[in-house]
Amino acid sequence: LKTFNAEFVYVHNVFVVKKRIGEEKNVKLHTRINVANISKSVDCQKFYTGGLGYGDYSTESVPEDDEPWEYAQIIVDYTSPYQAIIGRREAPPIKNGNIKYKETMIAQIKELVESSISREIQMDIIEVKNSTTDTSINLLPGDTVEVYYYNLKIDEKIRVQERKRKFDGKGNLLDGDYLFSTSSMKVF
Repeated sequence: LKTFNAEFVYVHNVFVVKKRIGEEKNVKLHTRINVANISKSVDCQKFYTGGLGYGDYSTESVPEDDEPWEYAQIIVDYTSPYQAIIGRREAPPIKNGNIKYKETMIAQIKELVESSISREIQMDIIEVKNSTTDTSINLLPGDTVEVYYYNLKIDEKIRVQERKRKFDGKGNLLDGDYLFSTSSMKVF
């Protein structure tokens, strides 16, 4: 799935593969209205400020002691704006002889570097209402919502990564614990 930059979800014994699962929901989660117990974490263990990409090479007719990517026709060096502040933190190089266009390689290296910081926000959703129809909205993994929390300086659109819900005996929702993330969707 990483090759095709796709995500999947398992629905009724069928794997559904899409460019991006989930929907853009018209919901704003606000700490003073419908959110409690909010926490934020940032993972910088794999934070990169630059990376190299090698493409358009063949594995045939390469001397025994050499690597095929050393004969790449496309070599891309991407640098993040953060490099001027932090210095160079090199991402693992992308070595793919099937990439024939420089623009494709630039996009892949940029995606690798720019998505190397992962932020997660965990919260309990007390009540989610759509202002136009006043009915509850069911958030699923992959859905995008707007989150606002002044104390942690969060005001952005972010994706639902995981949800845990508790119901009473009548099927009424008692508690909804959601994990939101800026990283790509995990396999679930």
